[in-house]
Amino acid sequence: MSNQTDNSDWQFTIDELTGLSCRRPFLTAAAEELERHQRGRRPLCLLMANIDSCKRFNMCRGHLVGDQLIVQVANLCLAVKRGADLVARVGGDQFAILLPDTDLGQAEIIAERLRRTAEATPLIAEEREFTATVSVGIAESHPGADLALLMKEADDALYEAKRAGRNRVAHAAKVSAGG
Repeated sequence: MSNQTDNSDWQFTIDELTGLSCRRPFLTAAAEELERHQRGRRPLCLLMANIDSCKRFNMCRGHLVGDQLIVQVANLCLAVKRGADLVARVGGDQFAILLPDTDLGQAEIIAERLRRTAEATPLIAEEREFTATVSVGIAESHPGADLALLMKEADDALYEAKRAGRNRVAHAAKVSAGG
């Protein structure tokens, strides 16, 4: 029994479907990265991306197609990732990308690249072609901001992008210790 536990530690760090980091190790690494960047007073942004209408894909086409869509978007997140960036699947169809040494303008370019690439990349499943889009929220860290606040701001921006019509990028007001 202990061998199984010893050999399965990866299950708690790597998402089985996508091969990306899971939420917990991402949060640990992101908190450490945020602390380093704040000490050095360097910019850092967080992207939260969500597949638009993923639930509809699951309901209409089945979970196999939904899973294929999640894997495709995970691969697109990896495609826009730069060397020091951290990427994770943090929820069912939600992804986080931590962008060290990146200001809001640079983060918007990366987020738009992800959005446009998703929109232009068809999913081929069941011998049919589907188009899916993503919405992306961006938050920029400033002195005094912690990871929970940064994630909340990015998530709020993500849901603002969805409320504004989906397939959009939105950014939070500057994150600070005061909110």
